[in-house]
Amino acid sequence: MVPRPVPAPREEAGAVVAAVSPHASGGRGAAAPQLLQALPSTIHGAVGAKWAAEIPLLLQHLAGTTASSLHVAEWESLLLKFLQPSLELIENEAWTVGLSQELSRQLSSSPRLSWEKCFLYKALGTALAACGCLSHVQEQTQKYLKEANYLELWEAQGMISVVSRCAESHFQLALSSVKAFMGTLKHQKQSNLVRTRAARAALMVVYSRMALRAPREQLLAHVRRDIVGNVLWLYQEGCQDAQLKLSLVQSVTEISLAIGAVGACPRFELCRKRELLQTLLVSARSQGRRAEELWALPWGGFAQRRDGLLGQHVSSRAP
Repeated sequence: MVPRPVPAPREEAGAVVAAVSPHASGGRGAAAPQLLQALPSTIHGAVGAKWAAEIPLLLQHLAGTTASSLHVAEWESLLLKFLQPSLELIENEAWTVGLSQELSRQLSSSPRLSWEKCFLYKALGTALAACGCLSHVQEQTQKYLKEANYLELWEAQGMISVVSRCAESHFQLALSSVKAFMGTLKHQKQSNLVRTRAARAALMVVYSRMALRAPREQLLAHVRRDIVGNVLWLYQEGCQDAQLKLSLVQSVTEISLAIGAVGACPRFELCRKRELLQTLLVSARSQGRRAEELWALPWGGFAQRRDGLLGQHVSSRAP
């Protein structure tokens, strides 16, 4: 039997994006999942069977909801969970590349600060994670790293979504792309210093989000040098303003959670742990916090555990 072709990337991208706001435009977005379900003649057999089982569940979740009662974040999560395994089933590299290009095109034309745009960043990262064309994945991650307007929080967060979600399947490639972009920050002109400071803060969070999404079997091998080492560099080389300090705390918290998710690892010793904790202590003191207050922060209790990020309590005195 000749395999049926998969639907055009534009059709699936348009339907999934329309579905993210199901009650907009008179509820036309709610019909988007039905549109995918109504195209059996153009859907690959494996995907068609999966969609036939899962789309009714999506529609059931929407039943009886309104624009005000729908839990948007939960609905978005369901759509992304629907998209990811679908892409894994469609073993068609050219089609996945086409889908990522279509999502990128829609990103450029979607309204800024819209829920649709936020979702598109996440969907693009998910599509890149499923893409087997590494040159295309690298090109796209570098594009969003270089072109993001880091002074716009929503755009920086969008870049973080693209790169960190891509790291689920392409962890080392994503690390390499971020490292290469970091190198360009050293040569920024004086007029771009404000953007550079914002970029440093965003990249610190990129590293911790990649740690959260990295394959567990790869994380510990890279967390010392490629994650913690670069987070420290970004903080220490930058102008340590409030934004950078907040990013440091957020990054350490998320790295702690990522290491904890790997499970107990008695022989794992994180190098530079004293340096990292002392950096946090200095940052806290500059904000008027007492050292004792640090352990009340989200990462504090975990940091003191034997199997935690820092492994041991370090003196709160200045080094």
